[in-house]
Amino acid sequence: KVEKAPFKSPWGPVRSCFKLLFSSNIGFFSLILFTASISAAFGLPFFFYMKEDLKFTEIFLGLLSSVGWSGALIGSFIYGRFLRKVSPKKLLRYAILINSINIFSTLLIQNQTTAFVLVFIGGVMGCLVMLPIMSSAAALTHQTGVEGTLFAVLMSIFNFGQIAFGFMGGRVYHVIGLMPLIMVTGFLALFALAFVEKLQLE
Repeated sequence: KVEKAPFKSPWGPVRSCFKLLFSSNIGFFSLILFTASISAAFGLPFFFYMKEDLKFTEIFLGLLSSVGWSGALIGSFIYGRFLRKVSPKKLLRYAILINSINIFSTLLIQNQTTAFVLVFIGGVMGCLVMLPIMSSAAALTHQTGVEGTLFAVLMSIFNFGQIAFGFMGGRVYHVIGLMPLIMVTGFLALFALAFVEKLQLE
C-alpha cells in the first residue's frame, strides 16, 4: 500500500527520468543500446540484394522471415534455460560479440540454402543479443522510482538508433556498396564493448 503519491506533480517522474538518463551509468548503457541497433544500416539494401540479385521470390522471403522467428524461439529457450542467471555484464559482452558475428554472417548468404541456414542461426543469435540487453535495461532501471518510464525511454533510444542507422546506411550504401557496408557495420558494432567496461552492473 502506498501512503502518498511518490511525486507531487506529473512532471516529477519526467525530471527524475531525464536526470537518470544523463547519469554516467545510464548514459553508457544508452550508447550500448544505440550501437546495438547498427545492423539496421544495411537491412533494406540487403533485402533488395536478396530480391534482385539472388532472385529470391516473395514467397521464399516470407519463409525466411518465419525461419528467423523460429530461430528466435530457440534463442529464447537457450537464454531462459542456460543464461538467465549469468552476470549481466558478462552477458552484454557476449551479446555484442554475437551481434557482430551475426552481421558478418550475412556476407555468406549466396543462395537459398545458405539463406535458410544462416537466417535461422541469425534468429537464434539475434535473440541472444536482445534478451541480455533488455534484461540489463530492466536491471539498471530497478529501484529508480521511474522503472517503467525509464525502460520505455531506453527502448526508444534503441528504436531511434535503428531509424538513424537505417537512414545513414542508405546514404553510405550508395557510396561504398553493400558488402563494404556490412563489413564496416560489423566492426563498428564492436565499439559497444568499450562502453560495457564503464557500466556499474552486477
